[in-house]
Amino acid sequence: MNEERELMEQILHQPEKGLEQAMDLYGDAVYSVCRSVLRGYDTSQVEEAWEETFVRLWKYAKHWKPEKNRGLKAYLCTIARNAAIQVMDRNGRHTATPFEEELFLDSGMDLEQELIGKEKKQVVHQALEQMPEPDRSIFILRFFYCMTAKEIGEKLCLPVKKVQNRLSRGKEALREKLIKGGISDGERI
Repeated sequence: MNEERELMEQILHQPEKGLEQAMDLYGDAVYSVCRSVLRGYDTSQVEEAWEETFVRLWKYAKHWKPEKNRGLKAYLCTIARNAAIQVMDRNGRHTATPFEEELFLDSGMDLEQELIGKEKKQVVHQALEQMPEPDRSIFILRFFYCMTAKEIGEKLCLPVKKVQNRLSRGKEALREKLIKGGISDGERI
């Protein structure tokens, strides 16, 4: 965590050097997320999302709080996912799922909506931490890395039907936690 903190300080005070180091350390992971989300798109669009990820890292470096945010790699992968989705939006080929709209996408919300969104993200993070394996991995691969059930099954050596069933049960458990916490009425997950 200290190295991550030092890297973010370097990005704030020596952006070129800090971003170069961040790209060396996390560039492959960011590219993998962008490529996964932008399956079927040109390499130039994947690279556009990759570049946008690091621009956003620099732009929002002062907002990263290691005690509140996950590790820097996970933080960057989330930025990469959102940057790739915006590339899709610009090309008119992405329709956000209700799950994405409800939990992960920032869309110029007012303060109240932003606070509710943060609460939802916190509940999701806690729910993920409590999920047993392989459910946790399945959920992360599907909703953070945008992998299909077939790809997840191949990666985790599970039948596709089992992956789909576990995703369904995981979403239902998450819906219940959001309802129980008063964060959602349960309609949009």
